Amino acid sequence: MINITPAQPSDYDRILALIQHVKLLTGDILAAGTRYWVAETESGGLAACAGMEFGADAALFRSLAVYEAYRGEGLARRLIDHALAGAAAAGYQQVYCFSTRAADYFSRIGFREVPVTQLAAALPDAPQVIHFAAIGKLAGERAWHKALK
Repeated sequence: MINITPAQPSDYDRILALIQHVKLLTGDILAAGTRYWVAETESGGLAACAGMEFGADAALFRSLAVYEAYRGEGLARRLIDHALAGAAAAGYQQVYCFSTRAADYFSRIGFREVPVTQLAAALPDAPQVIHFAAIGKLAGERAWHKALK
């Protein structure tokens, strides 16, 4: 059985290792104003993680990573649903994410592609938006949006 729990500061190194393992950018993970979740095995091993950055009116889902041994079990979807429920409970009605590699997946689960400029305008102070802009990666990204209500 795998349990999803809020990440703690002590989870930083293992979240960083997983995100690096799946070749996602690691800038600003667990930064102030973000929330991360970990999916742990019964023995406490890390199986997956996901994060959320919160803006004034929208949230940014990020850093979804699942170790290969746990893929195909619906764990990514559980993490997404958990994060979206947390955003909705906090009063957010709009969630965005960046994804170039998992575009088909996000489309299948109800996200629709939007211009990157829309995401950046909705979340100008989100750490990942700032980081992508600083490294020149923002224009080459694909942005996705999902209304929660």
